[in-house]
Amino acid sequence: MSESDLGALLCLAFPARFPRLLIFRRNIVNAETRDGWRARAGIRGQADYYVMGDCVHIEIETKSARHKWYSQQLAWRKRCEELGIPYLEARALPDEEPDVTVARWLDEIGALM
Repeated sequence: MSESDLGALLCLAFPARFPRLLIFRRNIVNAETRDGWRARAGIRGQADYYVMGDCVHIEIETKSARHKWYSQQLAWRKRCEELGIPYLEARALPDEEPDVTVARWLDEIGALM
C-alpha cells in the first residue's frame, strides 16, 4: 500500500482515537495551468501531516517500508527538533497489514503526548 493510501487511512482513524485533536495533510504544489499561470504552495521537506489542538503540535512524516529520506525532509525534522516540536517518522513495516500499520502509528502518536 502506498504512503498516501496509508496516510488517508490514518486520517480516517485519527478522530475516533483523538477526538479533541485535528490532523491535517500538507501538500506541495508546483504546477502550471494551460494558460501559463503557475501555482505554488507548501515548503519542500515539510512533514506530510501535522496534529494540533489543546496545546499539542506534532509533525508526522509517513514513509512506506522502502521510502527514503530527502535532504529537505531531514532539514525540516532537524528544525522541528531544535524548536522542541515532537516529530514522528511513521514508517510502514515490510509485509505489515495496513490496519496494523495505522493502529501502530496511532499508538506512536499517543506516546508523543
